[in-house]
Amino acid sequence: MHQFKQSGFFNLIGNILLLVIIIGGITYALNQNGYGLKITTSSGNDGNNGTQSEGFQYTVQVSVTPSEKKAMDLVNDLEVDGYDAYYDTYESDQGHFYKVRVGEYENRRAASAIENEVKSRYKKYKDSFVQLLND
Repeated sequence: MHQFKQSGFFNLIGNILLLVIIIGGITYALNQNGYGLKITTSSGNDGNNGTQSEGFQYTVQVSVTPSEKKAMDLVNDLEVDGYDAYYDTYESDQGHFYKVRVGEYENRRAASAIENEVKSRYKKYKDSFVQLLND
């Protein structure tokens, strides 16, 4: 009877593959539960405070106004209270508008927590909602 004996090299490769599979499974499970790694890059002030993440991003839209001054004032108020606030501009058939937003979150659960906080703290903005950002 011929016995097959595994050499040290193949044993090492097998152990590395097993480790990669285990780490991949753990990473997948963490990402599914909202604990993924957020990668940010700094690219200047382009409306998203210089951050961009891999995958989906959510934000909390607090208000929409046709007045840039009102948008800037609200952003300042939110920042004083510790929120990562900013505004984006957009054009529609009705004219030029400013969307005041808070943060960029990699999962809906984190954004919803901030949405609830904003609604509780600022009764005037009870219509705030979580918005999926375009990549």
